[in-house]
Amino acid sequence: MTEPCLKILIVDDEELARRKIKRLIQEIEPNARIMEAINGFEAIISVRELVPDIVFLDIQMPGLNGFEVLDHLEVRPFAIIFQTAFDEFAIRAFEENACDYLLKPFTRARFVKAFERARLDGIHRQPELSLQRSMSGQHRYLENFMVNDRGVSILVSAQNVDALISQDHYTGLHCGDKEYLLDLSLQKLEERLDPQAFIRIHRSALVRVSAIRLITKGEAPSVELYSGRKISISRRCRSTVFERFKLK
Repeated sequence: MTEPCLKILIVDDEELARRKIKRLIQEIEPNARIMEAINGFEAIISVRELVPDIVFLDIQMPGLNGFEVLDHLEVRPFAIIFQTAFDEFAIRAFEENACDYLLKPFTRARFVKAFERARLDGIHRQPELSLQRSMSGQHRYLENFMVNDRGVSILVSAQNVDALISQDHYTGLHCGDKEYLLDLSLQKLEERLDPQAFIRIHRSALVRVSAIRLITKGEAPSVELYSGRKISISRRCRSTVFERFKLK
């Protein structure tokens, strides 16, 4: 039986780096299907399109860096090899469950070793397990979101987000009078956001603490944001909200 060809994504903003990795892959795995991305925005789109077995991921790139790319992927059913010219990211890379860390410039022998490790890891990887292992080692919070605005990918800082509202299988990102949809569940986003900066006030709503202008108590408590939006506080979240803001 013929083995299915490996699907590999190369993410790097340097053309020479992408070219070198692609050439080495073709020498080792001539039948591999290879896709390239030149920045973090393209990487997220390419991962969803290709569903790769292995991702070669640069760390420092314009827009979203390599770690932020992974933050935007709810499931990671692929092996990760980071390639970078900087060695200070190694610990964080392995917290992301990377199977190897290539320090540029790397030799062919070093590349082959990383590739073989990734090939085995990609074959046996379980998507849900990979996400859980990655999240368990995560000690940072989302600082930026990649969103689509009329066909253009833009970066939105978490500091500019007023509220996150669950909408079916998506989450609405509310920034003033603008709203963007994220392909991530509210629960997963809550795990990745700074709990000091965001608070859950409803099963379907998280709000940025500094965006709250007024909290109304009574039979139907709610918060009013500086943007003018009003969001109800659910019965389950009342005690947490009132205690957080020292309301009796």
